[in-house]
Amino acid sequence: MVQRYHMTRRGRLTGLMAMFILLLSGTSATAQYCIPNAVPGWGGYGGIRRVQMNNLDVTSPFCNANCYFNTGATGDILRQVPTQIRVEAQDGNTQNFQVSVWIDVNQDGQWQNPAERFAAGTITTNFALDPNGNWTFISNPFIGTITLPCTTLLGQTRMRVRMTLGFAGDGPGPCDPYIGGVQDFNVVVGGDVVATFPDDVTDAVGLLPRGIYDGQNNTQRPSVTMRVGAPNQSFNVTYRIQGPLPGTNIVYQGHQVGNPNATTFSVSGPTSGTFPQLFTFNVPAARFSLAGTNGALDARFAIGGEYQVIVTASSTAGCFSEWAKTFTIAVDRDISTRLIRSPRTNEPPSRFKYPNTVGIPVEAVFQNAGLFNVEEFRAIATITDPNGVVAYRDTVNVVQELTPRQR
Repeated sequence: MVQRYHMTRRGRLTGLMAMFILLLSGTSATAQYCIPNAVPGWGGYGGIRRVQMNNLDVTSPFCNANCYFNTGATGDILRQVPTQIRVEAQDGNTQNFQVSVWIDVNQDGQWQNPAERFAAGTITTNFALDPNGNWTFISNPFIGTITLPCTTLLGQTRMRVRMTLGFAGDGPGPCDPYIGGVQDFNVVVGGDVVATFPDDVTDAVGLLPRGIYDGQNNTQRPSVTMRVGAPNQSFNVTYRIQGPLPGTNIVYQGHQVGNPNATTFSVSGPTSGTFPQLFTFNVPAARFSLAGTNGALDARFAIGGEYQVIVTASSTAGCFSEWAKTFTIAVDRDISTRLIRSPRTNEPPSRFKYPNTVGIPVEAVFQNAGLFNVEEFRAIATITDPNGVVAYRDTVNVVQELTPRQR
């Protein structure tokens, strides 16, 4: 039986912190990416020399006899943005190669052919005489375009680039035998939203003393930073803050100026420049208890604790993104769980598994989320089965002085 761990932070108590880990059961096995084999009896046809795509640019060592590499290199790509990929063959190969590119868009550990093949074409190579009568190697690289659908899962996944002669014995699929070269890369599929304020990206930003955040006097203001891959992209954006957690009361709702019921903004990206490109949208107006003038976040009288900022974005390309981040409005003494380090989740892309006979440590990272030192607190870990029955429970009294923001 495969055990799947879903980890959640539930609530937040001054001086007392409870950690809950929900244990679910499943039956699906983890798929592993296939390692292709060269066609027997064929050698000396070299391999892939260079692959370029956005910020991915990998030049490989010389290979003389059909090589597979998991390069470990990582590049970024966006959904519904046409992205160019360039593949070059090694010098000296006087053959025409077939090139295909697959991306595991559903992060299931395998490539579905042809559903996850996003580019295909040829590389042509030969020798020719230059004007001085010297033989010169001429290679026309493969240049293709990848356009990922909106259904592509966000986060890191795997891309395979395959170059083969296409003779008898090899095949068209990502796992078929080949004569040439195959290389794997990591690609990070990015969403439209890349940052917000407030945000938990750093401790300094994540812990907010009570005050007004309006962009004045060295403060930031409620905002959304977005990433676009082409000019003139437009989005429908919503922005709200709820809490204190685990409550879901909306305490800040962005809206159009002069119309509190119009909570969707029409946001346009840059019209020129180098893409992909980032731009920031500031919330112009808001309502409810933490809303200040002109969209400011007024936390002067807020209840201390964890809050969550939730942003949605629908692009003109048809892609939908939801962004949710927690942050803390700090009071005098407070403690928070920042990370459940173990057990680890087996959700994509890591798909971590624990053997049945191995003891699983239970570990968490706590942080002083208040303004004063904390000297002692209690941590409670609970694991329940799918029926809600407690399978594990432990309490630890932690005696350690933590200064504000210290973990």
